[in-house]
Amino acid sequence: MKNTLAILIVILTLFQVSCARMGSPTGGPKDSIPPVMAIAKPANKTTSFKAEKIVIVFDEYIKFEKLNSQLIISPPMEKKPIIKPEVGVSKKISIEFLEPLTPNTTYTINFGNGIVDNNEGNKLGKFSYVFSTGPLLDSLSITGNVIDPLTDKKIENISVMAYKNANDTLVGYYTPNYLSNTLDSTNYSLENLSEANYKLIALEDKNNNYKYDKGLEKIAFLNHDIDLKAADTIDDFILFKEPRDNKIMRPTQTNGHVIILGYQGKDIPEVSATGIGQNDYFISKPSSKDSLYFWFKEIPKDTLYLNIKQDTLEQNFSLTPRDLKIDSLIVKSTIKGTLHPNDSLLLSSNFPIDFINRDSIQVLEQDSIPIEYSIINNPWKQNMLVDFKRQPNKYYSLVLKELAFTDILSQYTGKQIIKLKTVDPEEYGEIILDIKNPNSTRLLIEISSDSFKTKTVQIIDTSQEVSFKQLPPGEYQIRIIQDLNKNNKFDNGNFKLRIQPEPVYNFNKKITLRANSEVNEIITIK
Repeated sequence: MKNTLAILIVILTLFQVSCARMGSPTGGPKDSIPPVMAIAKPANKTTSFKAEKIVIVFDEYIKFEKLNSQLIISPPMEKKPIIKPEVGVSKKISIEFLEPLTPNTTYTINFGNGIVDNNEGNKLGKFSYVFSTGPLLDSLSITGNVIDPLTDKKIENISVMAYKNANDTLVGYYTPNYLSNTLDSTNYSLENLSEANYKLIALEDKNNNYKYDKGLEKIAFLNHDIDLKAADTIDDFILFKEPRDNKIMRPTQTNGHVIILGYQGKDIPEVSATGIGQNDYFISKPSSKDSLYFWFKEIPKDTLYLNIKQDTLEQNFSLTPRDLKIDSLIVKSTIKGTLHPNDSLLLSSNFPIDFINRDSIQVLEQDSIPIEYSIINNPWKQNMLVDFKRQPNKYYSLVLKELAFTDILSQYTGKQIIKLKTVDPEEYGEIILDIKNPNSTRLLIEISSDSFKTKTVQIIDTSQEVSFKQLPPGEYQIRIIQDLNKNNKFDNGNFKLRIQPEPVYNFNKKITLRANSEVNEIITIK
C-alpha cells in the first residue's frame, strides 16, 4: 500500500512539472517584428475629416516610450489632444481633440519612435496618422539636415518650423504653421505641406513654446524663402547660439571687500563709483562668467554709489557694503606635472595681485640651479604668466617664498613650491596639414585634443602647409574657420539681422598621433 501511494505521488509531481512547462514555452526565435496598425477609425489619410476622436488598433499589445519627446503634431495645436493609454499597455490608441480643427488643413500626428511592442520593445518607427479637414490631402514635403559645426556632441530634438507666407521679422516668435523634429537624428522632414511660400527655421526649443528664446536656445535659418510647388530638398541648417541681450543685474555682496556686478550680453559694462576714493577700489573679471568683481580696500563709511553702463544701457545703484569675512589669498598653477613645449605656465589667484616680490621667487632647474625667469601680472584676469627657458628631460621648481605675492587687500602668500618637468623631444609628434585654399580666404586653422576646450590656432591667407609641432601623443581634431571679415576670430550669427555664422569646416576624422611620429593630411577648402 505504501509503495502504491509513493508511485502515485511521483506520477502527480511529474504531471504538474509537465503542465508547468507547457504553460511557459522557452526557446524559439526572438520577436523582432514591430507592431502593425490593424485598423483606424476614421481611416488614416481621411479627407473632409469631421471627427472629434481617433481610434487606432494594432495587431499586438503596445506601449508608449518617451512619447512626450517623440510626439509631433503639425500644424501645432494650442491645446494638445488627450492620447490614451497614458500608462500601461493596450492594443488600442485613442486621440481626443480639445479644440476645433482649422478648415481645409492637412494634419499630421507623428508618433516618432514612441510606439513599441510590449514584449520585446520593437519600435514602430516614425508612425504617422494623417488627415485633412478639406477635400484634398496636401502631399508636398521639405527635407534636409541640421548641423552644429562647433560641437562634436550628438545633436537631437531640434524643431524645424515652417511659416506660411510670413512676415520675416515675426518668424520665430509665434506658433509656426508646420512643425517637424529631428528626434534622435540630424535629419528632418516636413510633410503634408500645401503649395505656398515658406520661411523656415531650426530651433532648439527647450521649453516647447515654439518661440525663440535668445541666449538660451540655438537657432538656424535659411537665407532664402522656399516657394514650394514640389518636394524640395534644401541646404543644411547651421545652428548657432547668440549671447543674451544686454542686461545689468543688481550688485550683490557675498564675501568681504568684494561686490559682484552681474550682467548678461556680449558687452562688458563700464563701472564708475562715488562715495569711495578712486585709488581705493579695483575691478576685475577673472573668468568667462558674466560678472565683474568690484574690490574695495576699506569698508566705505558712507553709501557707495555705482554707475554701470553697458552699450546703450545705464543704471545707478546705491548700497552699503557689509564687513564680511575675507578669504585667504590663494595662488594656484594651471599646469600640474608635465610642462609641454606649447604650454603657458599661468598662476591664478582668488584676489587681484597688487605687488610681486621677485626676491621671494625662484625658478630652479634640477632643484638646485637658479635660472632666469619673467613674470607678467594681469590683475584684470587675476592671473600671472611665468616664463623661462626650458630644456628637455629636466625637473623644475617654482619656489614661492613667504611674501611672494601681495593682493589689493594687503594679504600675502605663504611658502609654496610648484614642481614641473619636461620630457624628451622624441615623446612628441608633429601634424602637417597641406591646406588647399584656392580662393585665398583667410582661414583660422584650429587643432585640439580636448574637443576645443583648449586649442592651438594658426592663421593663413593662401594655400600652404601648416605645421603643428611638439604635440603630445593623443587624438586630435582639426577645425577650420573661414574668417570672412578678417578679424582673426570666429564671428557668430545674428538672427535679428539675418547674418549667418562664419563657415566652419570640421575635418572628417580624428588624427591619432604617436610619440616621435609625423602625420600628414591634405585638406581642401572650397
